[in-house]
Amino acid sequence: MIDDKQDIINVLVAFFTEECEWEKLCDHNLINDSERKQIIDNIFNKYCIPKERKYSDLANRSYGYDGIYNYNPATENIESINIIRNKAVVTTISKEPFSESFQYILRKTQKGWLIDSKKIYSAWEQKWKRAIL
Repeated sequence: MIDDKQDIINVLVAFFTEECEWEKLCDHNLINDSERKQIIDNIFNKYCIPKERKYSDLANRSYGYDGIYNYNPATENIESINIIRNKAVVTTISKEPFSESFQYILRKTQKGWLIDSKKIYSAWEQKWKRAIL
């Protein structure tokens, strides 16, 4: 269980880090459209469950801007990890640009722990809602 938790933390932090670096490359126009798609495809293939993501168009994926990136390991903190068999629910809190709570659902596969989906907490509706990963 302790090894699983550390593996989960490692996967999420690596995903956040690579996503953040990709966002910086995009934001500063350091890569072309073809490279942009190839890099994000590689990130998803490495850290996420392979499946159709109806609301996530990787070819036209949005990204943050200088100082406020969507995935920033320096500003998104892991608050809790709950593991039930081969499924983990990880709750994080992001402080910038404003305070938000997220849940990442990971599944243990033959490749190890992979990210399956993401949710955001709606304080207005007082429930977790599906978010685009």
